[in-house]
Formats: sequence, structure tokens, C-alpha cells
Amino acid sequence: MRILAVGDIHGGFKALLQALERARFTPQSERLISLGDVCDGWSQTRETIEYLRTLPNVILIRGNHDLWTQNWMETGLAHAEHRRQGGQATLDSYRGGIPENHRQFLQAAQPYHVDENNQLFVHAGFEPDVSLEKQDVDRFYWDRSLYMAAAHQKEKFHIPEFTRVFIGHTPTLKVQPDATPVIWGNLINLDQGAGWEGRLTVMDVNSLEYWQSDRVMDLYPGEPGRLDS
Repeated sequence: MRILAVGDIHGGFKALLQALERARFTPQSERLISLGDVCDGWSQTRETIEYLRTLPNVILIRGNHDLWTQNWMETGLAHAEHRRQGGQATLDSYRGGIPENHRQFLQAAQPYHVDENNQLFVHAGFEPDVSLEKQDVDRFYWDRSLYMAAAHQKEKFHIPEFTRVFIGHTPTLKVQPDATPVIWGNLINLDQGAGWEGRLTVMDVNSLEYWQSDRVMDLYPGEPGRLDS
């Protein structure tokens, strides 16, 4: 089974479909791992979740924006920071009501996933040398220290606990303005700024071949995405 990972979608449903089409994704026979932050930014969070939840072999990793959206769905309250960081577009996409299966989909998201090849998929990061089970779960959603450590060592960076580690959360446009994936040692960051002025990336987690959407802002003309966050 081919396994694909997708970076932070941020409500960019058009970009998701475009990248998957370019990857020739076959839902019935292939697995898709979302690295989180499917919500908040562009106007189609609802459509994104509706599509992902219907895939037979999808794994959703929880991102910080997904957690914010889940909390809003459960309580009806969205704090100001969530709204400002792209959440208002998510709230607007659900003006017709929140389907229960969307709420359940976000509730069932995993904090991380380790595959049969000892590859780790996590939204933000984790603390090396500490077992995943003993870590503060918020680190999986918010951590940037792992990525920053890799930025200092670049190709020499290595996480011995896992064959590869796939993350999102921190847009890579500052280090890769051409919006190509960042691969430093065995750490791979697939957040190429799809919520901002970048592209959405889909990668084969074994061959590391990848496919990308057009610039997402060009797919949503007239929308701010997260550019005004």
C-alpha cells in the first residue's frame, strides 16, 4: 500500500484535491496521513473535513488548529486568538450547522502515529529521548524546538529513535522560499505555507517523491487565508 502524507491544509480544499490528483492518489488502495491543521485559514474547512472523513484509509494527526476547532465544536465558544489565527473562516464555513460526524472526526484524531517502518508522524514536534507516552500532549501540537534544533544542524540532524519523523506546524517559506519540502537529516517538514502564500505538499513517505498544489492564495482569489493573521 502506498502511503502519502499531506502537510497543513488550513481549509484549502481546492489545494488538497489538486495535490492529490497530481499524486494520482487512489483512495481505495492507498493511505493518506494528514499531519494536522486541516482547519482555519481558507474558506473550505467544512469541505476538507467532509472529504477526509470519507476516505477509507485516512489517519488524522491532531494539530493545534484542529484542537481549537474541536473545542469550538464542543463548547460553542471560540476565543479571540483562534478567530484571529484563521478560525473565523472555519466558523463561517459552518454557518449551516456542525454535522455530528465532523465533530467525531476531529475527536478521533491521533496525537501522533508510528508506522510499521518506525516512521513517526506528528503535527509539531516532541522531546527526543523521552518516550512518546510520557510526554506532555501539548508538545505534539505546539512544539517548535525540534524544528529549530534541526535548523542549526541541517543535514547532520538525526533523531535516533525513529527512521524518519514527519512534521508540519512551522511554515518553511523562510528557509525554502520556493516552497519545496525541508528535509534535514531524518526530519521532514511538510508545511510549505499552504495557509499563507505557499503550496500544499503531498509526499510518498517511503520514496519521498512529492507533489504540490499551485500557490493556495491563487486558488482562493479575494480571500485573506492566514495572511492577515
